[in-house]
Amino acid sequence: MSFFIRIKHSKRLVIPKDSGYVPPNPKDKDSISFSGKHMATINSFMAAVGVIDTGAMTPHMASTCAKGKIPGYKFNFNDGELITAAEAQKIADALTSQDIFAPAFIKKHFKHLSAPLSDDALNLLRELLGVWIAFNRVAAANGGYTVH
Repeated sequence: MSFFIRIKHSKRLVIPKDSGYVPPNPKDKDSISFSGKHMATINSFMAAVGVIDTGAMTPHMASTCAKGKIPGYKFNFNDGELITAAEAQKIADALTSQDIFAPAFIKKHFKHLSAPLSDDALNLLRELLGVWIAFNRVAAANGGYTVH
């Protein structure tokens, strides 16, 4: 499964100068694509910082979502779920409020890892999550986004 995520905007995409966003595809600045594996990694980090509720993993569970969190199902399926501008801002803020690449953070939240991450693995994570954070900042300045 893959995920195609498109920012909602009127006629002109607003890219704040401080967002750090460099569109992966310059011809399609308002969208980004991830493999299922990459989306699972992103979801793991969003859960680790407490921005998504992993207890609400299907649309039928939306009413059980913890107050102040985004239901996890919005990122589990590629069927057009809307992430509002406020939710996008919440995601960017949560992922930048902690040092998510610190060995202590990774050890605490990813107990299944038997050894510290290699420099190459950390660089790939920084790149993936850096794009995700910047994309959410841009989406927050516009109308949010949809996950397809």
